Amino acid sequence: MKNIDAAGGRGLRVGLALASGLLLAVARIIVSFRYLEPVTEMYAYGAVLPVVFHCVLACVCLAAVIGGCLSGGKLCGKKEDRLLPAFGNPSQASIFLSMFTGFMMLAYAGILLYGMAKNGWAEIAPLIGRKSETVTLPTALFALLFPVSAIPAALYFFRTASYDEKNVSEGYTVVSVMPVLWFVLSALHQYFASEMALNSPVKVIRVFAILALLFYAVHESRVVVCIGMPRVYFASAYLAVLFTVMQTVSEAVFRARRLSGAEDGYIDLVMELVYVGYIVCRLMTVKAVPAEDKNGESQEETAPVAAENTASGEEQTEL
Repeated sequence: MKNIDAAGGRGLRVGLALASGLLLAVARIIVSFRYLEPVTEMYAYGAVLPVVFHCVLACVCLAAVIGGCLSGGKLCGKKEDRLLPAFGNPSQASIFLSMFTGFMMLAYAGILLYGMAKNGWAEIAPLIGRKSETVTLPTALFALLFPVSAIPAALYFFRTASYDEKNVSEGYTVVSVMPVLWFVLSALHQYFASEMALNSPVKVIRVFAILALLFYAVHESRVVVCIGMPRVYFASAYLAVLFTVMQTVSEAVFRARRLSGAEDGYIDLVMELVYVGYIVCRLMTVKAVPAEDKNGESQEETAPVAAENTASGEEQTEL
């Protein structure tokens, strides 16, 4: 396999995504401190600058998607269906960030479970035989499933740290779906959190950031099972990097200044920033192989072997 898209071109796009995310975070902080009401967590009525900010955010996200499509086009050539992306053996940075992401997921789940235990397991009262007037059985199931699902999701990142492109097990392809499930539950967890109004701009941006990570996780899972789409993969990666950096940096400032009602502390923000670093490492090491070759060997590599087998077959026929 060979890396068709130069790492320098990808590095430039990654740098632009990171810089854009930081600039948008600063702009969001300024707009929120000036126009966001701490009690209602809504922008002041008639304010124009928040509308301008969200229009700029949408345009920058669109540019990130277009840049990702161009990067994926360079990777796969003109005919996208002729090539499939495949991750090479992980670098030291990729191994560290993959392990760190798994540990942060487990830490986040542990904090949530500890909070439930400290609260007397009131969030899952129907599951343990207790009556509750405020917690229904579906709500209790979701409250328990969200932190528990972080365990198989973390296993994927631990397994990825020891990834070998020549020895990929079926279990690895199955567990690659677990981060997708976890991000789905995370988005639902954030959206239905009671400490913020459903239409709060802080909550909306937060949920969209998780959806960007979910979008990337879906397409990384497709890569693992060898049905990846290079253009969409790169677009989802650049969008996740840009949006997550913007959200986590600004959200950290909001929580420090008590402008956000989120009760998860900072562990979820740290986990997402570590995951962004993991995505960046993936972007810089992704490769391409011909779509006809399912074992990761190019046609150029298999051609001499085929010719040798043909020659030996002819010799046996002569004998």
